[in-house]
Amino acid sequence: MSSMIAAQPVEGPYDLCYSISSRPQFPEVTIHLRDADVKLSPTNFFMNISEDLVCSVFNARNGIPLYGNIMQTNFLIGYDIVGRTVSFKPTDCSKQ
Repeated sequence: MSSMIAAQPVEGPYDLCYSISSRPQFPEVTIHLRDADVKLSPTNFFMNISEDLVCSVFNARNGIPLYGNIMQTNFLIGYDIVGRTVSFKPTDCSKQ
């Protein structure tokens, strides 16, 4: 991921952080799930930590990636228990 961002990473509380003053340009990221690709905007992947620090919120625990609440922002997520599927619909949650 860092090779796709034209800015120098800085030390921070997460694995991948940047100084906002360096004006990093973040790419759109696609999460590949079984039978689904979910496109995430930078606001679903990076979060302002302080006035001059933005960090990737993508994390893993025990080597297992976590698809957390920041990544789910502005998506309607459907759960079909019988069909055993999950669906993702991009939406503007501020208008709901």
